[in-house]
Amino acid sequence: MTSTTPTTSVYSVGPYHGLPVLPSSARNLTAIVTGANGTIPSPRISGQHILKVLLSHPTVWTRIYALSRRPPPAGTSAADPRVTHINTDFLGGAESIHAAMQAGGVKDADYVFFATYKENSDEGLWSGQKEMWDENGKMLEDFLVALEQLQKGRCKRVVLQTGAKHYGVQFGEVMAPCREEDLRVDDGPYAGTLNFYYRQQDILKEYAGKHGFEWIEARPSNVIGAVAGNFMNEAIAVGLYIAVQKELGGPILFPGTWKKYNSIEIQSSALLMAYLEEWAVLTPECANQSINAVNGDAPTWARLWPAMLANFNVDPSMASLDVQFASAEIPAEWAGQKMEMPYPRPLDRKTKSALDLRIVLDKWARDPKVIAAWERLRDREGLNQKVWDGASWKFADGILAMEWNLVIASEKARCLGFFGTVDTITDWEHVFDEARKAKLLPKA
Repeated sequence: MTSTTPTTSVYSVGPYHGLPVLPSSARNLTAIVTGANGTIPSPRISGQHILKVLLSHPTVWTRIYALSRRPPPAGTSAADPRVTHINTDFLGGAESIHAAMQAGGVKDADYVFFATYKENSDEGLWSGQKEMWDENGKMLEDFLVALEQLQKGRCKRVVLQTGAKHYGVQFGEVMAPCREEDLRVDDGPYAGTLNFYYRQQDILKEYAGKHGFEWIEARPSNVIGAVAGNFMNEAIAVGLYIAVQKELGGPILFPGTWKKYNSIEIQSSALLMAYLEEWAVLTPECANQSINAVNGDAPTWARLWPAMLANFNVDPSMASLDVQFASAEIPAEWAGQKMEMPYPRPLDRKTKSALDLRIVLDKWARDPKVIAAWERLRDREGLNQKVWDGASWKFADGILAMEWNLVIASEKARCLGFFGTVDTITDWEHVFDEARKAKLLPKA
């Protein structure tokens, strides 16, 4: 049998291995990166990581337009002279976006990396879905209208980042592994739940067909990363929990249940995903494809948690199961309770999954003695109060409360020629180290 998989030379950058050597024909390209500041109201950390990766290939990308409402924080990749920041209000409508790009000199962009995203105003699990459907769909559509008005067919490909909610993980346990060809979860009991990823996919495909560009959809799992100015990230919430509990003298208990501790949770490195997206826009075989963007391993929290404690120089005895699960007493004011999901799980469309936490980080973070310990750390380490105020406690609680396995296939990316991978434990350690450099977390 003759393989049709493209031949790819690879290299490593730190713990990120199997990264593709870009084709020699890729030279002097121009990119647009939206959501490039990675701060509220576009809290994704993807934009800054995409900038970092593109700038690491100076002969490939010679001009980059970074579009966001506010400039990326000082000291980030956006300070590079190849980057032009354009103040853009993506909720202002197509004409506003067009005017901003025109004033910023955008007229010859080859590729677009669309990382703009707006979270709903209410952090509840099921509230705000209509708002996200309307606003995130409108931002993408208005941007594509403005881009076509400005460039008249110049753009070759647009990359859109969505996520694992495509597979219905927000409803409960799903079939493992999640594969790109899986059907949407928007019929029967899920009708009317308004998954804004589906709306964005439809808009992208429609405009690609209408205006002659190609599309790529990157589907990560839970994205882990750390960049200046971005606090809405599970890694920051978990890192703060460990650091403050250490300040309090422990114990530093895993917030989830025993079942969660031993379940598989496929995760996505923000940096590795950026490498995948860069490679995908330059690879002909990736045209008009949805591709899972995951790390390539199958970690459990039983592996991750002890390594995280070690990264913070916590006494190794804290990681023992006797301390973690057998005899530890959890203060009543932090304790969670099991909650049945409102929808049946996609796995069988009958049984409902449950969310369960031993420690609710959102409650823990409001405890006066916890706040006092944080303030000691903040003052001693020179940390910004916004790190604590903006930490995504509820998001971290939601991830840690899901007791079922989350397995997302990576075979399609491999078959197309992307062999990038990172050990998730090492990725978390790298993210913690980057967060410390950015003064988002205290020193170990």
